[in-house]
Amino acid sequence: MDSTRRGDTVHSIDCPVTLVESVVGNISLRYSMRMLRLSCPAAALFVVLLGCGGSGDGPLSPDAGPQLDSSNPVAPEPTSDYLFDLGEFHHFELEVAPDDWEWLRQNPRAELYVPATFIFEGKRYEYAAVRFKGDWNTLKACFDDMGQQTCKKLSIKVSFNEYKDQYTKNRFAGLRKLVFNSSVRDPSLMHEVMSYWIFRKMGLKAPRASHAQLTVNGEWQGVFVLVEQVDKEFIEDHWDDAEGNLYKSVWPQWEEAGHYIHALRTNEETPDVQGMLDFKSIIDRTSDQTFVSDISSKLDLSYLTRLVAVDRAVNNTDGSRRFYCYDGPDWQDPCLNNNYYWYEEPNGMFHMIPWDLDHTLFDTDRDLGRSETNADCAVIPACVFWQDPDCVPETETIGIMPTQCDPLYGYIHRATWNEYLTVLEELIKGPMSASRIPTLVSAMRDKIRDTVLSDPFGPGQAKWEEYNSWLDTVLINQRVEIEKLLSEQALLSRAGSQQH
Repeated sequence: MDSTRRGDTVHSIDCPVTLVESVVGNISLRYSMRMLRLSCPAAALFVVLLGCGGSGDGPLSPDAGPQLDSSNPVAPEPTSDYLFDLGEFHHFELEVAPDDWEWLRQNPRAELYVPATFIFEGKRYEYAAVRFKGDWNTLKACFDDMGQQTCKKLSIKVSFNEYKDQYTKNRFAGLRKLVFNSSVRDPSLMHEVMSYWIFRKMGLKAPRASHAQLTVNGEWQGVFVLVEQVDKEFIEDHWDDAEGNLYKSVWPQWEEAGHYIHALRTNEETPDVQGMLDFKSIIDRTSDQTFVSDISSKLDLSYLTRLVAVDRAVNNTDGSRRFYCYDGPDWQDPCLNNNYYWYEEPNGMFHMIPWDLDHTLFDTDRDLGRSETNADCAVIPACVFWQDPDCVPETETIGIMPTQCDPLYGYIHRATWNEYLTVLEELIKGPMSASRIPTLVSAMRDKIRDTVLSDPFGPGQAKWEEYNSWLDTVLINQRVEIEKLLSEQALLSRAGSQQH
């Protein structure tokens, strides 16, 4: 199999090969006619379906990828915008010493790097490193008790600064790392890409994501979700002062500094986590009456409200709002959440960054925060929460703590409910509107369909189509549920006004 050509077959057409451009939500969708395998009439129809001339959200993306100067035959460095352009379907290559690649395949859970050469559009980057990566669901759960791999594909991380002491260059397209997510828990291959897009379109600082193909030592590895790594580079791109602390998946719930030091992803050599300890202290001593003023030195509540609203709208079931409790049925304290970052600016302000969004948009959230006025903080056995027909609550060892029972989230919910409703309304009129997101979803599917269906490590046609159909249903139902909530709250507001 000529794996480097997978998905790139050129079919003859009767008209010139041109570049088709359109805009969906300020994202340039740029397709080569060869890649789309379309005739000219079909391409014209494609432009009409996407809304030729844009959707009124802004100009076409100016970045058409690296342009080769005829006077300088060396290809320039690509931009990160080009890598994550949703209209592109890039094919990346890795060359790894056979012994190193075999070692990685035999020891994937070690998550240790080996040297690699990274190749993109014919240009070689000799200073790369590669390893497998993942959390419980995407790495550890991909192996049985005997250590045999049960997932067809594993996620891969490529680093360009792992050997920074040995090479003068330690960036690619201005990035330190690239993440190739296997999407083994998302057979549609759409959830991460769409959810990150929604966060970003709502003005939130979130990683970029698109689709990509990957080849290692000439062997095609299939289709992946390419995700921007949250690291010092990400911080430098989004904040004026990038010298603060970046924490991964640690909540302001600990009295001991060690928990926060362990979670640091910057400044590890000179750790100072007093800001996080102060954050925890404020939560401990505040009240509903003083929360907004007390927390103003640590959180931009309006920004966090937007993030929480989007997180609920995409029904993120494995992020910062999901608190898992362990060692049931007695449930040891404290319960823990995951899959987010905090960036603490040097001025002491904390900003949450979403991460690992493959557990979004799998089901409709019909609650949308209503139940967070409930004072019942009893931990719910996970099998009860997930409505497992074989559930035996007395023997369940994992539980779910209601979100409002976390002190910080409880205060946020009670202080920002009206603003939260306003953001939900903005969402369904904007990025999640019936006139906008279905068009983008359809374009993304058209881009990857043929390649995904030919991927021997992929979900297969039946499962891919089933999960994509379900995604469409969830997107429709989620809009309906948000509209119900907004109508319900409007009625309550009017009733309250009449009483006064």
